[in-house]
Amino acid sequence: MSDAKKSTVRQLAVVFVMVALLLIAGASMLQPVQAAAGGAKTFVNRTSSPVSVSLFVRQGDNPANLVGTVSFDLKAGETKNIQYGNATNIYLSGYSLSAAFNGATFSQDATIMVRGSLLDNQWNTNNVFEINFAQSSFTINAHN
Repeated sequence: MSDAKKSTVRQLAVVFVMVALLLIAGASMLQPVQAAAGGAKTFVNRTSSPVSVSLFVRQGDNPANLVGTVSFDLKAGETKNIQYGNATNIYLSGYSLSAAFNGATFSQDATIMVRGSLLDNQWNTNNVFEINFAQSSFTINAHN
């Protein structure tokens, strides 16, 4: 395996382990990020239940480097403008969603592994995120 591929595999493994630890611990090991001239996104809960959201804030432009998390709750039908990051940490590297429907809890996590991927472009080129839930899974409609 080439050195570049080994490096990419190591970076992916680090991100995977970090996400796994967050899920196992049930709480973020990263410090909350204070917004200061950073990014802002609008989140709309289009579901019938409250949704808990965590955003993973990237340090710089490398998706493997995380600087912290921003967590918030959205009531059913609620819209919130969320500030995150700072002047040098303006990108997101993933998210976690959790909500209860019909007596069961559903969760969805996604982590950006590569700059320019579909997920990276969705989360870092759009400003409005509409969260939906149907057929036991979340969908996110992202747009400007």
